[in-house]
Amino acid sequence: MREDMDKVLVERPRHGGQGARRGRPPRSHDGWPKFLGLRRQVKESGDWKSLNENLAPLRRFIEGQLNRPWNKVMGEIRARIDAANEVQAHVLTHIDQFIHRRVEKAPVSEGTPCGLSAHGRFGLVPVREGDLYVDPDDDIIKRARRRISARPPAPHKAAPRLLDDGRLAVQEAGIWYGLELEPYSLARVGASEDAPATLVFEVGDDVRPEWRDPMLGPVRPNDGDKLRRLAGLYGPGKLAVSKRQLSSRDLGRFGLANEV
Repeated sequence: MREDMDKVLVERPRHGGQGARRGRPPRSHDGWPKFLGLRRQVKESGDWKSLNENLAPLRRFIEGQLNRPWNKVMGEIRARIDAANEVQAHVLTHIDQFIHRRVEKAPVSEGTPCGLSAHGRFGLVPVREGDLYVDPDDDIIKRARRRISARPPAPHKAAPRLLDDGRLAVQEAGIWYGLELEPYSLARVGASEDAPATLVFEVGDDVRPEWRDPMLGPVRPNDGDKLRRLAGLYGPGKLAVSKRQLSSRDLGRFGLANEV
């Protein structure tokens, strides 16, 4: 931390006090205040000053202390800022503008996307993505990152429809596809004294130990979960042998419409 940080932060001329009209203010009954304190002359004439703190160096210093222990960083700040000096000590009250020091872990949700809550003036507030905070577990300065992805709502998926030509129309991501269905059966082949029989699919004259379904991917004859899902999609004892997007002519013929 720079040696003259205390001077850079607070030793600047205050706002106001230059070019204001001296003497008694003009008498006007319009807009008179309801209460006038001891500094009536200053308040009415506008010749009053306000603090002019330069907090940018403090912000840049804290931003550059990422992944450092907060106790050491705070020690360096206190070494340059005199807490006995009222003007300099006031700068310490601005630290919370640049970093969350009292942080609690919170369940990740839309309200707390970073999984962190910080103690503010009016209670707990969620830590925003990109904010600096002091990790309560190891006292290290870290930058908050979003832990929940903003996912768009899933598009509405219409129920499958059996078309007049025997195809099954299914919708994926708003697009209609036609599936050619064929009946199948399970058979055991290759039984011998040295090896047990192998369970295979029989689809017409085609015999396969594994079927690649266009909707569910690879399916094996002993995969009971996928076979039940196939039965739920196509009906008992059927497999899909091909999948093609429905043409605009088919869409108009069967009263369907793509959503994208």
